[in-house]
Amino acid sequence: MKKLVIKVGGALLADKAKFAALCQSLCALQLEHHIALVHGGGDVAQDWLQQLGKQSEKCDGVRVTPADHLPFVVGALAGAVNTEICASLLHNKVQPVGLTLLDGGICKAHPLDAKFGNVASVTANSDILLLTLFEAGFIPVISSIAAKDGELLNVNADDAAVAIAQLLSAELLLLTDVPGVLDAQKQLIPELTSDDIN
Repeated sequence: MKKLVIKVGGALLADKAKFAALCQSLCALQLEHHIALVHGGGDVAQDWLQQLGKQSEKCDGVRVTPADHLPFVVGALAGAVNTEICASLLHNKVQPVGLTLLDGGICKAHPLDAKFGNVASVTANSDILLLTLFEAGFIPVISSIAAKDGELLNVNADDAAVAIAQLLSAELLLLTDVPGVLDAQKQLIPELTSDDIN
């Protein structure tokens, strides 16, 4: 069976009707694909931080995650958002299992420069857990939280989805409200080849 990794963005998660439609589509896709969902949840984490009077910042396009923000980011992504996605999937007759990037050694974390706080990139590591879940008919729902040396780390969900797709030799589908890739002048690039990206 083919494998498909779908990265779900915050705008889709916030729209209950659109997410319900995705859940229904997953039922049909599951007949021909093993599917893994990858998600972030930066909007939820940012809302939680604001309610606590903490300011969320970006540096070089990366969300900075200081140590005092980490419990709330982990709680938002691996807790609230992951559980809400799983509940919606279950309600729509899809069998989910909520995970993080560290579960079953799915990915190895590589902390970024200290200026980003507790943030990492990840690389593919072990597909054993995901393949086991696929064979049992489950859809893994993976939040973008990793760990290294016992320390939890925030990971960009798009980067996490790429690592999971590489791990599974799967097709990758990014569902987002972003119109596409922008050039240096902030203009939409209508088409990209792998040569353009490199």
